[in-house]
Amino acid sequence: MFRDPDSLVDFTTANTDLEAQEILSELASHGIHAKIFSISISTMRIYSSEAIRIMVRRADVQRAADALRIFQKQPAFDDWSGVDIGDMSTLRRSEIAVMGMVCPSCRYDLSGLDLKKTDRCPECGAGFAERSVTFVPRAVLQPREEMHRRSYRTLAALCGICVLLVLYFTWDTRLMDWFMTRGTAVFLDPLSQP
Repeated sequence: MFRDPDSLVDFTTANTDLEAQEILSELASHGIHAKIFSISISTMRIYSSEAIRIMVRRADVQRAADALRIFQKQPAFDDWSGVDIGDMSTLRRSEIAVMGMVCPSCRYDLSGLDLKKTDRCPECGAGFAERSVTFVPRAVLQPREEMHRRSYRTLAALCGICVLLVLYFTWDTRLMDWFMTRGTAVFLDPLSQP
């Protein structure tokens, strides 16, 4: 059977998108074109246990394996002791609050707030120092949306259960039985009379 050297084949898997992007970047630095196949951008599959597939051309499999072997032997961290990062005292306070900054007293989201103009929370008025402002993940800032999502899922599940119960208990009834009830007869009799 003829195997096309330009067809994509599974090369390796990664556990996270970050790891997959690192492998993709390393392969690209060696001139190997690779693709990542992942469905983790879907909001329903964020914590998926399914591995992320990385595919390369059939002709590049051996080169990619050699490049990945060399990449995995490299140390994870570089030695930063000899790196001069300059004077850090000028970087004490940023001008704009970054995503995830919250007020320490009321937990108001300070993202995008101009910190040079104010040192107080616009929501509660509490003053905060540079070190008292905390960072929290985006998921913690939006617990209401998570609560709504869970309640909608619970409501949908309950509605589904109700539909199944109605179908189960009324499965052997006939359509004519619905027309024969007293309530429907009161409404349908005047319509059937000329």
